[in-house]
Amino acid sequence: ERFRHNRVLVFWLLASAGSLFPVCSTMAQDRLALLQTIGMAMVIAILVYQLVSGPSRGKNVPVVMLALIHLVLSPLHLLAGSAYINWGAANIRDNALALPDAELQGKNLLVLRAPIGEAVSLMGIREVLGRQNPGQFLWLANDESEILVAALGADELQVEKPAGFASGFESAFRSVARRPFRVGQVIDCGAAQITVARVNRQGHPDIIRLKLNRPDDWLVYTYSGHRFHKAALPQTGAVAEFR
Repeated sequence: ERFRHNRVLVFWLLASAGSLFPVCSTMAQDRLALLQTIGMAMVIAILVYQLVSGPSRGKNVPVVMLALIHLVLSPLHLLAGSAYINWGAANIRDNALALPDAELQGKNLLVLRAPIGEAVSLMGIREVLGRQNPGQFLWLANDESEILVAALGADELQVEKPAGFASGFESAFRSVARRPFRVGQVIDCGAAQITVARVNRQGHPDIIRLKLNRPDDWLVYTYSGHRFHKAALPQTGAVAEFR
């Protein structure tokens, strides 16, 4: 009864629950949990205080369970989560530094597919640590789903991804509802040009044509098994599958 009439507790409880609505409207990110965690931490603090200071000390099972979660299980989860994040960050750093400096000098880098963490941090990590960076870095897909590459000529590739490009995490950078892709649309990437060849029902390109200016200046890599691997493009008229 005293919990129900505690306006401060009710305020923080409703604030914590209400913050879930904007969080659920965007991509899931660990840091977004902070919005509801602040309110819930206040609720737990009030309940624990009531437990240790009130006349029904030790008898309120829900409050005891909340205290156990907050004071024991939550720190253990934080420790395990920190260890996992540290492992992931170290793996991303090691992968970025594994690309040999001598090969990248005077070259452009084409990565057919790689997780978003590895891709967006590769150039920055190498720059900060004084390693050789490619002249240009072109990254086509953010996951390890199947990709088919057909060589249409010495400087032109047709790349097919059945799951669709610009999907998943990539969709955070472009809304296909607001800015739909069109067949024949050309995306200028500097030393390369991408032409949208086909768009699937969800509005994502699933076949693109990639024209490489000065193809001998490009190194090609793909990603699997938590590592970057150097890839060989097919000869003209042939098709290579990457999975």
